[in-house]
Amino acid sequence: MKKTVLILAFFMFLFSTTKNSYAQQTVITTYDCETLTDWAPGLSITIQVGIFPLPINLTFATLDNNGHNGKAIKVSPAAVTGLEALGFPAVTLPGILQLGHNSSATVDLATITALIEGGSLDPAELAALGGSLMNLMAKGLPINGTPDDMTAWVKFVPAPEIVDTATIVITATKWNTATHTSEIVGSGNYFTGTAMSQYQKINVPIACSAAPDSISMIVMCGNSQTDVNSAFYIDDIQFTYGIDAISDNNSITFSFYPNPATNNITITPAESTQPYHVALYDMNGKLIYAASSVIGNSTIEVSNVANGIYVLDFVQNDIKTTQKVVVR
Repeated sequence: MKKTVLILAFFMFLFSTTKNSYAQQTVITTYDCETLTDWAPGLSITIQVGIFPLPINLTFATLDNNGHNGKAIKVSPAAVTGLEALGFPAVTLPGILQLGHNSSATVDLATITALIEGGSLDPAELAALGGSLMNLMAKGLPINGTPDDMTAWVKFVPAPEIVDTATIVITATKWNTATHTSEIVGSGNYFTGTAMSQYQKINVPIACSAAPDSISMIVMCGNSQTDVNSAFYIDDIQFTYGIDAISDNNSITFSFYPNPATNNITITPAESTQPYHVALYDMNGKLIYAASSVIGNSTIEVSNVANGIYVLDFVQNDIKTTQKVVVR
């Protein structure tokens, strides 16, 4: 797999958290794709070429008039110019769009070259890159409530004859008054390498270990073999937030067993006479199973589901509860 995707996957793994169960009366927040007001459409990077810093300002995102509903945001890779004069080849960086405000990052040219050319990074380079990504992901917009998931309509158009990818990384952060830093307490991600000629709806579960105070979403188009003609479109973005307290699994609206599961997951609602909706998603937001208007105990067969961590959504009496379940 391409180096950029591996690096992103590595940090997604580092940011992954164990989500407690939430008894949530949910609210919906919509982020505007008709303008770029809520977004940071570019990035300021200082590329360290030996002892010489080379400041680069890149624009990755523009508005597209043919969105799913009105305008959409189009994210594309961008070429880094100015390197040729220093004797280095031109570099095309994946497009990065961030909800909220980002900050500048300093990356050594050798690190960028290793990523683009598929070379290996030593621990020091990896740590430096991780620091830059953390600095970006720690920014965002203030929120009240715990994010449960994000839905959006997306379309991915890779450049011809290019095997390209699109990624969404969502991070929820909480300010630590003792260390005076933002700590990542929740995350969710989406990844695709499949071209889409029409808009498709996606759902990205967000797993949180504590109540955050800010949310950030990074939309990325491109990988180590990207092209400026690739484009990832996103529209109609909605976050679902829970506004109640965290509780344990058995004291809320349902229970389930076993966890980990191998063949079946049995759902037991707290109110056995009331209908409910249950859904199972993978960590990329892909729907694995769904059933509505269920009454009493129900069973989800997972014998043919790939091993991994999944998100189980349960909705009854307009209260939504989310749990993680392991299939192995």
